[in-house]
Amino acid sequence: MLVSLRSLWVLPLLVVLLSACGGESEGDRKDKYIDTMASSLASNDMGVNEAKGRCIGSKFVDTVGTDRLQEAYGLSRFATEAGTLEYPELNLTQSEGQAIYDHFGGCGVDMRQLLFAEFSDPESLGELAAIPEISEGASTCVEKAGTPENMKAIFVSMIVGDKTNDGASKVFNRKLEKCFNGFLTDYLVQLESSAG
Repeated sequence: MLVSLRSLWVLPLLVVLLSACGGESEGDRKDKYIDTMASSLASNDMGVNEAKGRCIGSKFVDTVGTDRLQEAYGLSRFATEAGTLEYPELNLTQSEGQAIYDHFGGCGVDMRQLLFAEFSDPESLGELAAIPEISEGASTCVEKAGTPENMKAIFVSMIVGDKTNDGASKVFNRKLEKCFNGFLTDYLVQLESSAG
């Protein structure tokens, strides 16, 4: 009788102790995914520092869950793909994609402004960047074409990996092309007038 009574509390205690000593806790795994995403974003030249990266990573992991991340990627693969902002293997819903996009803004990272900076970068414009009218015109065109709603739709489609839903990208590209053609035509007309 004494043996059976002892087993009622000894065996459960052993199970708890063994689980605590061996294996990885959910909190440890979560921290590793957060650290991985923070490092990946910080090294991707996106203007995201380590603190903002950890903020985004924490919210991202809370939204997605470590089980889905582990099943879809695993930690080592996620380390190489976390900064791409494309996660098709996670099978995210649109609402999850929108939440992840909003996490960036909530952590002080304006994705729209990052895109504007990319388009206005001297390397993107090449030799044309030295011409003030061209660089200023390019910045204006990107801001006109990239409304907050349109930019969110583009990024959400990218995050969830929905390549079929590219309507927002097409609208952005059409507006951008129209604007670029317009200001370049005006600029050439001005050059011809000044030369004449």
